Amino acid sequence: MLAHQKIIALLLFSASTAVIAATAPFDFSGKVSGGYDSNPAQTNVNQGFAFVHTDLDAAYHASDALTVGINGWNRDFTANNLMSRLTLYSDWAHDIAQGLGLLTVSLAAAAYRDRIVPADERDEMALMLRYDHILDARNNLSISGELRQLAYQQAALPWAGRPGSDPREHEMRERNPIKPLEIMQNGADASGRTDWQTATRLDLTHYWSPTRSSVLTVSIDRCASPIATEAFMRHNIGGVLRWEPRPKWSLEFNFDWSRLRYDAAPQQHERIDLQRGLGIELRRRIDLNSAWFCRS
Repeated sequence: MLAHQKIIALLLFSASTAVIAATAPFDFSGKVSGGYDSNPAQTNVNQGFAFVHTDLDAAYHASDALTVGINGWNRDFTANNLMSRLTLYSDWAHDIAQGLGLLTVSLAAAAYRDRIVPADERDEMALMLRYDHILDARNNLSISGELRQLAYQQAALPWAGRPGSDPREHEMRERNPIKPLEIMQNGADASGRTDWQTATRLDLTHYWSPTRSSVLTVSIDRCASPIATEAFMRHNIGGVLRWEPRPKWSLEFNFDWSRLRYDAAPQQHERIDLQRGLGIELRRRIDLNSAWFCRS
């Protein structure tokens, strides 16, 4: 097994307000939050930044079944570091099973840009299918599948991990420069790479009482990449416990566990990454369209 350190973003505090325009057939919502990320580049040498996160969404309901919209978010870190994403999407929904089920088909196109890790910049196309079913008065089941194409915008080089994940990486590349022929033999050219991702997910929601509920999630993801050290299979399990002690207050606990097994690793090692996460969120609704929350 190849040891690999991967620190996920840590949001210590966030305050947000969202406003939705109720004038049909248009919806508009916005959210502004702030926090601190202990390691946005997920490198072995940690470097944290404070940030401000802005999220905007606008949707047009062409009919009861069809919605088209645009979503964009921007995460502005200190020291002139920036992440942003813009998504165009359309959703078509149809009731089935005598109203107990809802089938949704979604198409999306997205552009992601990243100054912290430029090699992650990419354009995406995605097709998603989702089916929600009411099992009984206390249980809901959701099954979804996704196919996504990721067209990376920067040069593709065959080394494992995100750029900068090993502090010796630059020194190693200077001693052993990668030649164009070696890049082609690894299945990618110098102009970028295209990955294909598939995802299958199952969510089971149980309502213990009018104020208590839980969600159990199981998913399997596969990334097929022309660079073998970037291709992986991921198994994930997660859960959420939600409690609403008062009409405008809610408390939420969540956990997440993932196992990523990569197709290949340098020097014929086996690379398996284990990721774990715990979180808590306290939220207070101001009215139907806005809320303040604190999350860690």
